[in-house]
Amino acid sequence: MITAFLFIEDNSSDFEIIQHWALKNYQGCAFARAWDRESMEKVLAEIKPDVYLCDYSLPTFPWPGAFELARTLDNPLKPFIVLSGMPKDDRGLLAIKAGGRYVSKDEIHARLKIVIDSEWKMYQARMKTKEAAQKFRE
Repeated sequence: MITAFLFIEDNSSDFEIIQHWALKNYQGCAFARAWDRESMEKVLAEIKPDVYLCDYSLPTFPWPGAFELARTLDNPLKPFIVLSGMPKDDRGLLAIKAGGRYVSKDEIHARLKIVIDSEWKMYQARMKTKEAAQKFRE
């Protein structure tokens, strides 16, 4: 069960839209916000989110930096979804090649829950495989 999100977003109104959406679709979940490297490090020192949602174009902290920080300070297998106000283009391919997912902000209501749930199931399966491999090595 998904219990916590971290949304890396510098725009307050976009954050409020996503927060409202998440609270409606994942009742009872915690929701934290970061807007730059320093705030993300601070949040990750306090909580370990289940899912990362990151704006594509943060002026002082582009999504690849947030992606790498999430992978370094938390479990590198956790879902990391890049959101952009631009329609799917090469941006989406870059996110997917790096190991994340991409959703246009125009598609939030239609696709985001499907993508999050799919990524969460894949994460759980990867964790089970990783645990089984560790037990096998022991």
